[in-house]
Amino acid sequence: MAFKESAQRFVSFVNSSPSPFHAVDTARIALVAAGFQELNERERWNIVPNGKYFFTRNQSTLVAMALGGQYVPGNGFSIVGAHTDSPCLRVKPNSKLAKSGYMSVGVECYGGGLWNTWFDRDLGLAGRVMVRDDKGDINHTNVLIRRPILRIPNLAIHLNRGIYDKGFKYNKEVHLAPILTSAVSEQLNASASAAAADAAEPTPKQAKAEAAGEAEGPFSQKDKHQPRLISILAEELGCAVCRICDLLCVNKASCSRHLLHKCVLIDCTKCVVFCCCVCV
Repeated sequence: MAFKESAQRFVSFVNSSPSPFHAVDTARIALVAAGFQELNERERWNIVPNGKYFFTRNQSTLVAMALGGQYVPGNGFSIVGAHTDSPCLRVKPNSKLAKSGYMSVGVECYGGGLWNTWFDRDLGLAGRVMVRDDKGDINHTNVLIRRPILRIPNLAIHLNRGIYDKGFKYNKEVHLAPILTSAVSEQLNASASAAAADAAEPTPKQAKAEAAGEAEGPFSQKDKHQPRLISILAEELGCAVCRICDLLCVNKASCSRHLLHKCVLIDCTKCVVFCCCVCV
């Protein structure tokens, strides 16, 4: 396979895999297309020589195997392993922050990242969201917001004169929280949303949900995360805000990876490596 074709396939995979959940889903689709059969850990397996199989766990781990023609139970096997995660800023379970007129998202550093490279960059969001359907069942849904919605700003030079002598220093807990919007903008958005809701004629289902207090139920996220953040996720998923029960998301650079002549430029703040175990 030519370098350019290989590089394009790699770039396509990385662009489609901003989180472990996306990486596993992308790999799963590729394996099915290559003739692999998906197995269920809860069921008894019927594997045969020359068979190709895989299974996933928690939608974040994938194990694939290709059996040789002379395979018999008890034979040895070879394993190749990697990881689906990578250093990132993970949204905290309770991420709602407000300070100095700005609404921020609390994050924790996952892995050993070069966190200084995350400053002054447009950031999107990727991960898994738990959504409740009409039957009351909770489903795991992957979400990928490519457009820039968050940013970690640097201080203006006149507020950080010591950077020339002492270098660039930052506190992970204080300075790495991405800004989502300003308090004024959030108030204006909330007022506009309330006005639109008052003007709209509620459907019977909406009226029933409001009467049952569904929006203020046990899964309400309004006290855990910024309302604007939940609204963006709901808009991306095409569901009501009250349907979102929980989320596990990471910040990602919103720009795409680019392919140049004999060079592949990868956004180093978020490079996902596919996890695979091969048994022979």
